[in-house]
Amino acid sequence: MTKPITYYDIKFTTGLCSSPNTWRIRYALNIKGLPYKTEWLSFLEIPKVLEANGTPKTDDGYTLPAIVDPNTGKAIQDSIPIMEYLDAQYPDTPQLLSAETKEAQLAFINGVGKKVNMTRFPFSIYQIFLITLPEDQGHFRTAREKNFGGRKLEDIEPQGEKREAQFEAIKAALDAAATAFDEHAQGKTFYGGDAPVFVDTDLAGTFMCVKNIHGEDSELWKFMIAQNGGRWAKYIEAMDKWTSGQ
Repeated sequence: MTKPITYYDIKFTTGLCSSPNTWRIRYALNIKGLPYKTEWLSFLEIPKVLEANGTPKTDDGYTLPAIVDPNTGKAIQDSIPIMEYLDAQYPDTPQLLSAETKEAQLAFINGVGKKVNMTRFPFSIYQIFLITLPEDQGHFRTAREKNFGGRKLEDIEPQGEKREAQFEAIKAALDAAATAFDEHAQGKTFYGGDAPVFVDTDLAGTFMCVKNIHGEDSELWKFMIAQNGGRWAKYIEAMDKWTSGQ
């Protein structure tokens, strides 16, 4: 019998998964039907726990998502290596990043998928800070303000004409996503057609971050799910069966 995989996610005050990268693996484990348990880590705990587990360090240091599989003793971080490992180690489960589709899927994720995530991010960054654990807030502020050229987190969300332009950028990114889905899904709901693949865990993960960070009554959530004739509201509803956590 397969022992539960330990899946590491970022701990926020809401208790909700709010990282697009960790959503990829939460979705993957649920789609594959693999047993797992979530261990929530503060930002400051991540390097300590992953190093103690013997997780190989990447060029970015220690980040989430990460897993430890007690069935093989493997400790892995970063969503793509984890996805490839899960496909290879558990071949009887749905294959989410097959060799035949890998190039096209990664092209979407690194192109259109990244644009969808990054165009909404200026609206989210301060809201993420507000749900960050108190002990993490100093670290989070220092790191993220450095990424934004020293601007205070409170000043990053666009206002006025810049706000309108940012919403237009989100719309353009979702238009591009809709076009890509039309080309690959052939009229079906998911990028993978009848069943979700890695791209779906990526795009749906961005939507779920907006929902969990901003709330369903927020301007950003309502705007995003209304695009392309309400297509994305139906899409998230179709992905709902794989959103529950363990």
